[in-house]
Amino acid sequence: SPRVPKEKEIFHIRKVEIHDMGFAMKDRKSDRSDSPESGIDWTDLQVNNIEINAKDLRFRNGIMSGELLDLTFDEKSGYVMRHMEGTAKVGRGKTIVEDLVINDPWSEVNLPLFMMSYDNIKAFKDFIALVKLDAEIAESVLDFKTLSYFSPSLSNNNLKLDVTGSMSGHIDDFTFTDIVIDSHSGGFKGKASGRISGLPEIEDTYLDARLSNFYITSKGLSHFISQWTRGDKMDLSRFAAGTTFRLNGRGSGLMNALNVAADVRSSLGSVKADVRLDNLVTKGAQTGISGSVSTEDLDIGKVTGNDLLGPVTLKSVLSAQLGESPDIAIDTLKVDRLHVNGYDYSGIAGAGTVAEEAFNGTIICN
Repeated sequence: SPRVPKEKEIFHIRKVEIHDMGFAMKDRKSDRSDSPESGIDWTDLQVNNIEINAKDLRFRNGIMSGELLDLTFDEKSGYVMRHMEGTAKVGRGKTIVEDLVINDPWSEVNLPLFMMSYDNIKAFKDFIALVKLDAEIAESVLDFKTLSYFSPSLSNNNLKLDVTGSMSGHIDDFTFTDIVIDSHSGGFKGKASGRISGLPEIEDTYLDARLSNFYITSKGLSHFISQWTRGDKMDLSRFAAGTTFRLNGRGSGLMNALNVAADVRSSLGSVKADVRLDNLVTKGAQTGISGSVSTEDLDIGKVTGNDLLGPVTLKSVLSAQLGESPDIAIDTLKVDRLHVNGYDYSGIAGAGTVAEEAFNGTIICN
């Protein structure tokens, strides 16, 4: 039988230490007008103060492997790596790292498996579109300040989350599976799976996400939504203060035209909605909502802080411009139960507008 050739080992270095190294990469053919105003410029990298401690560095059969004990550096964008460790293999269009730990001043990320796939080293000049990422995420803390260096459109996003789950794809088009998040600001936690495409341009970003057993408060939801909007920050905290809602639903569409189907339940009653949210991320534009909403025994008195009102069961098709004083256009309204000042009313239908807390329209009570 033919002899199988041995794998050729080019070198084996048992211990590696590198101190105070620098690295620069500039694409002189790139259009400098496309350079980001903030974050890492992948066409003009400048990495300084590189410190490396590694062991068992090998090059065998076209594959570089080794165990990284510690890596620190800083990049001219302001990004700082405080500590990185993991066991890596690099070659043949892949970088595979097991037990990867990444700590910077903002995040602590633990990845049992992290893989980058690419045609060649030139792909890193367009990292967002040409380098495919696969990651399994163990218990980690992810601050969007970290992400903003890789996607500058997130630079004003102050979310900080506990995260587990997995993701696969390019930064400009990836899927995420069983991502469990818990906001450090409170009032927003649950599980999500889906796809995001179009980053880093947030207005061109398409989202298709399924939410399972999300537990939210009005304050937590306000904080989360406000991190994505570019206009006035939304404040819903005055509604149902202190109440926790359980949300299951799906959102799909562009961030400025997001279709949302949601089932929300709490001790105050339940709400179902099939609506479209407009202008979520357009700077200076009022956020709009339109579609159908229904409630079942929802205590709107406790939701709004009005003692005269109680549970309401209704179905409505409406549109609204959200703000400090929302403008609401009610196309159809059917009320099966409305509790007001100690009395229950039913068989109510109506249509009209609400502006500056005044109703203008028609109400029929059978």
